[in-house]
Amino acid sequence: MVFRTELLLLSIAASVAGEITYFMPNQPATQNLGVWRLTHDPAVRDEANYHNIQCWSPNGRFTCYVRWGGNNGPGGKASAEVHVVDLTTREDRLVDTGINPRWATQHNWLFFCHWTGDGTEPFQTGTQVIRYDADTGEKQVIGHGMEGPGSVDSTDTWLYGTQRFRGQSPQYVTARLRACPSGSDGTEAAPPPEVIKGAPNQHSHVHVNPRHPVIMVRTKSSSRKDIYAAQRTMFDLDGTHHRTGAVWAEIGHLCWSGDGKYLLIGNRQTCGRPWNRPFPSDLNVLSWGALGDVCPCGTTGRYICGGNLRMIDTRSGDAWNVVHPHSGIIYPMEGDHSTLSDIDPKGSPDGTKIHYHSTRDISDPIRAYITGYDRKKPDAIHVGSTEGFPDSGHLVARWEVIEYSRKTATSFEGLTRQKMDTRMAPDLVTKVRVLFPLSAFILPQETKARAKPIGPIIAAGFKPDHPLAYQRYTDCYVAVARRPFQPHLRPHREHIELIPGEHHRETRGYRILCDGKPISDELIAPGETFELSAAGTYTATAVEWSSLESPPSLPLSVAAPTKGRVLKDVPPAFSWTRSVWQIGGRATSPEQAAEAPEATLDVHHLHDGIIARETWRKGRRVLRVDLNAEGLPIRRREYADGRLSKQIYTTPGGVLASHELFGPDGFKTEYRRLDVRPGREGRELEHMWYRRGTPIKQLKRGKVIFDHANE
Repeated sequence: MVFRTELLLLSIAASVAGEITYFMPNQPATQNLGVWRLTHDPAVRDEANYHNIQCWSPNGRFTCYVRWGGNNGPGGKASAEVHVVDLTTREDRLVDTGINPRWATQHNWLFFCHWTGDGTEPFQTGTQVIRYDADTGEKQVIGHGMEGPGSVDSTDTWLYGTQRFRGQSPQYVTARLRACPSGSDGTEAAPPPEVIKGAPNQHSHVHVNPRHPVIMVRTKSSSRKDIYAAQRTMFDLDGTHHRTGAVWAEIGHLCWSGDGKYLLIGNRQTCGRPWNRPFPSDLNVLSWGALGDVCPCGTTGRYICGGNLRMIDTRSGDAWNVVHPHSGIIYPMEGDHSTLSDIDPKGSPDGTKIHYHSTRDISDPIRAYITGYDRKKPDAIHVGSTEGFPDSGHLVARWEVIEYSRKTATSFEGLTRQKMDTRMAPDLVTKVRVLFPLSAFILPQETKARAKPIGPIIAAGFKPDHPLAYQRYTDCYVAVARRPFQPHLRPHREHIELIPGEHHRETRGYRILCDGKPISDELIAPGETFELSAAGTYTATAVEWSSLESPPSLPLSVAAPTKGRVLKDVPPAFSWTRSVWQIGGRATSPEQAAEAPEATLDVHHLHDGIIARETWRKGRRVLRVDLNAEGLPIRRREYADGRLSKQIYTTPGGVLASHELFGPDGFKTEYRRLDVRPGREGRELEHMWYRRGTPIKQLKRGKVIFDHANE
């Protein structure tokens, strides 16, 4: 079987020159199958939604973004454009002017806010909510006055969002509109939103759980010093039953997991709170890896993505870097101005692709990895290679511009620090680590005429002619993170069944092969039948709407012509795993294992081999170790009297990342997170103590953040 994925990616690049291009980033220690670049104009900001708001359609065929060109309306909102990219036809569609595009949960419906320009307030008829059907191209106005569409419930019945009353109190009001108004022919006046009475809200983002009837919103707090004040509140769809989702002691970016099981919390080691267990309750640590702006990567909950740019596999707890986007804007002033350069990654429905936006074109390989810098000899920065950099010029080290007057093959020399009003960068070796030429940030002179100066820089009092006023805005990219899951062929009642892969929402159809050759040029859609006209060895692959193709299924020998059927879903009785019991290295029955002083249970995956190993004593589990794709131990859980007593995460290299203890009541009592970076292994980053789901003491790098242990 030819490895078709690379061939398909290359064909995409060839067939849509100037629209979607493909490149393979040359970045050490990353795992990907290449990157698709969707937009190509750094003079205008292209944004694929905030990190916890999905940009992928439910079947993964479409992805959306907003193009922030023009100056009409507040902040250019009336001239912004909503675009949809069809990954099947490779077409970039301009849907309409608008902001805040939000996909439905089950249908390929895209909702967005359109500014009418009728002179009324945005919370009146100054805005409309339009539903765009990406399958048919039809548009319908479903309501007005909802400037901030949030998300759709699990049945695609209601679109929840925010009415914003500027200058009033409360400014943000949670409301809803019918996603598909019954009997509407588009001629009657669009209805106003239905206010959800009593629902709290501090922001335009209203997050409906994708599976369960609960909403999460930001909550205003008088002071972050109150560590037990809510930073996120959950409530039922009718606005009742308020409960705390997370408190300030757990501060971080949040989102729902793809399966709705967890309220995920970022800016820390990846963890989540069960959707139906509000605070106080334990945060479940899900991986050794940490994420910043966290987002689901698929609808099953197995994968999570975030940060710059990392992927998590919750089955084993492993983590890895997909690409290094290196997105950034150089700000000559203090403050958090990350909005314009955040990558805001979002995973596709099956977790095969991640859409992000970035100021950096990582197909351009010019960069230098820092190998040394001596503060006593501050006139040189030593790097792996200076290839591609001019003989003299300017370097960018995070937020600092450094001028150099000469270079060698492995160093920049004759340094002048803090050029162009910039601040001193942090430690070059441990914090900055990589340098870029200034040309990777600054727009060319011929492009500036179409661009706006960077807003926060001008707002801080710098003039438009400042050398840092015009920098690259974000373009949209899709990192191909992995191949789709392969299907399974099995004989069933004198015919053949094709069982979809573990995740298959993005699957367009299947390719069946006899002795390595396709039996048809056409894909076989879910639910269709097929004929195997000859004896042979058959395999099958799953093909996405994006043309990504899975590895082949396990081979099935067929002795005579027969018929088959493609199932739409995995049968309830079918399992991708099987349990193998052993005593002393010999296979045994579950009954005998239950009586043995010690027995082992190996969990075998149909395609991945052994994914977990457990130790049992006298019918009680005492240990479980979850293994990553290479068979390395990542998560270790110890049990006492049938309950979890200890959980440990290690990196694939065996470095201890975290250690948790649990009490007899089942609650976590203690948590320690350790540094895993080379040369810093074992240093304590965070130490937390708990009392029945409530954090009562916290240390960070040995410093006491709060201590309520004796209260």
